[in-house]
Amino acid sequence: MNLNSIFKLDQIPVNFQPHQAVQRQIVLGELMGDNHDENIRVGNRLADSVNQVMLPLYLRSSTTGFDERPGFYVIPNAEPESFWRWAFQFVLIHDELEEMALTDPFEVQLLHHPFEALQANRLYVADEWGELSKINFSENSISAVQEFGRINPHLQLLNASVIMGDRSLILEFLSLMIRYTEQLEPAEQQNYFKVDQIFNFVCYSYFANRLVHGRQVTTIFGFEQQHSEAWFKCR
Repeated sequence: MNLNSIFKLDQIPVNFQPHQAVQRQIVLGELMGDNHDENIRVGNRLADSVNQVMLPLYLRSSTTGFDERPGFYVIPNAEPESFWRWAFQFVLIHDELEEMALTDPFEVQLLHHPFEALQANRLYVADEWGELSKINFSENSISAVQEFGRINPHLQLLNASVIMGDRSLILEFLSLMIRYTEQLEPAEQQNYFKVDQIFNFVCYSYFANRLVHGRQVTTIFGFEQQHSEAWFKCR
């Protein structure tokens, strides 16, 4: 195609997807399912806590009717792809991003600004009061994941309700989650326990020397702590 033919076009062809720029530091989340009222409640709750520290929340959801306000951006669920693939594409497109937190709105609220003390090339995640033996790795169809669970039953159980880091590390993490979750059968990809097993496998196998979890990142899971110095409060 020469310049004359390009000038005749109504729109110049591009090889990228145009997008609206986002802030350098953001919180991402997803709310799916048919429980409209509950989705609205927890989505607005997370937005309240995130906006309170002057950070934006980007929420992928099939639900409509969330509060409309600056700093709360609801992204309609147009594609039936997994959260991992959607988040990867979102982060990949937005090269202006520097740091982000992927969250489960049902599980967490933000207590304190999480990015001020963040270290580069560190993966920050939530954890639980238990060991890997709590989830049955023997039922996972991926042999590497199954073997990991068999030989590491006493490692602390990590939780995917908070996943935080800089852009390059998050892209690395998400690419691994996509790689392994898509080895599962389609029906298994919706199985919380199978995905949780893969999450722990990826964190410990690929990020062991870059992994941070504990009370700086989240409160104790299941204790509903209202007052804490942790960045995130877990239910």
